[in-house]
Amino acid sequence: MNALGPLLPILGTWNTNGRVVGDGVTVVGTDTYRRLPGESWIAHDVDVVMGTDHVVAHELIGGEHSSGGWAMYAFDSAAQPTLMRLTLQDDATLLLEGDGVRSRLDLRAGTGRMRAEWERVDDGAWAPWMTLTFDRIV
Repeated sequence: MNALGPLLPILGTWNTNGRVVGDGVTVVGTDTYRRLPGESWIAHDVDVVMGTDHVVAHELIGGEHSSGGWAMYAFDSAAQPTLMRLTLQDDATLLLEGDGVRSRLDLRAGTGRMRAEWERVDDGAWAPWMTLTFDRIV
């Protein structure tokens, strides 16, 4: 699944807003997706504030994950990058799966809006974590 065609709708810069389930912590910032030279990879830059924490991350999306879909490497404050998997569930839903987290990104709102429902493992079961909306800036 090397071709990035299904991911083209996410390219651009987005205002990011959301809320962590249960504790009311807000998430505010920007997400930017852009194709890298050669057009085989997408760079994703995250710059948000979660409550009082400033969270910055850089992700690279492309290549094939060993379990299918695209590989997604996340670089943040951790000493090593995190490998996640991104798959197309249907024409308008991307599923991101990582170690103890997963997210469904819904593209159905049109070219100007996306929505993500995040879950994480809590006591051995998947539980809602946060809901984010993305409104296109560029």
